[in-house]
Amino acid sequence: MDILPVPPLDKYPHLLDAFIGEKVIVFIGAGLPAIWGCKRWYELAAALIESCHERDMINYWTKSNLLKKFRQDPRKIMTIAKQILDSDYLSTLKSHLNVSEKKRDKNPHLFKNLYSMDAIFMSTNVDNIFSGLFDEDDIIFKTSDFGVEKLTAGKLFQLHGSLEDESSLVMTISDYVQRYRDPKMKELLKQIFVESDYKILFVGYGMDEMEIIDYVIEKYTDEVKRSIDKYYILMPVFSNEEELIKHESKYFQEMNMSVIPYAIDEKGYEQLGEVVSEWSQEIVKAREGKRDEFYKYIDLIEENT
Repeated sequence: MDILPVPPLDKYPHLLDAFIGEKVIVFIGAGLPAIWGCKRWYELAAALIESCHERDMINYWTKSNLLKKFRQDPRKIMTIAKQILDSDYLSTLKSHLNVSEKKRDKNPHLFKNLYSMDAIFMSTNVDNIFSGLFDEDDIIFKTSDFGVEKLTAGKLFQLHGSLEDESSLVMTISDYVQRYRDPKMKELLKQIFVESDYKILFVGYGMDEMEIIDYVIEKYTDEVKRSIDKYYILMPVFSNEEELIKHESKYFQEMNMSVIPYAIDEKGYEQLGEVVSEWSQEIVKAREGKRDEFYKYIDLIEENT
């Protein structure tokens, strides 16, 4: 298997057909805003602890040992940081979710390209970078507004809340437990992962932010194992890691998820921007081709009637 910088979407015909028919749900992880310089999950948690130290709320020894001890559990770090920062928490959080203008200018159309895929979008990010492209009525971030009737192309579900409403944010352990016990959240996830005919594509997800996947495996293992060609994840790898990706894929095989690898040898994680760009163009062209075929079919009918 050749690992290419941009995997051809037509190698995954079930996914491409679903894009053409606007039957795809794209899950967006921290890897996409990271291309514009936003901090990923652990980096964000570490930055909050660093802020605690800079404000003399904790000493250097405490900072260093918190980051070392909970390196594999950023949500614990986030929980501790929120308790320490208290009323300064939200403003500090916002300050660490800024975009780098230099990095944004290297991939200026990143989120517009993603938006042009015309899918249903779901994100576990809380920033407002992507949401700025949507009409207010098309953004859903409160669980009280979650509903399967809103599963239509052009909608954005911010599953972990929005910076626009602090009460909606899912950042700490207690936030996480409360959100995933919410009946509206549980019903939405059950609908999209088990009961709907949508294809699911994960973009920009790292191994430290797999709460959604872990939840689905735990709750609906038997159901998802019966689903074929439904779940996909874009995976950044080096082109010589073919053997490693085979083993890593075993994790995702637990829910019949197809791993779509792309090579990051040249551009690193910014390569994802090129994948999104070329895929969006491929989807638009494929949709136009289907429309052309449709009108040719209509013309043929009219000629013979």
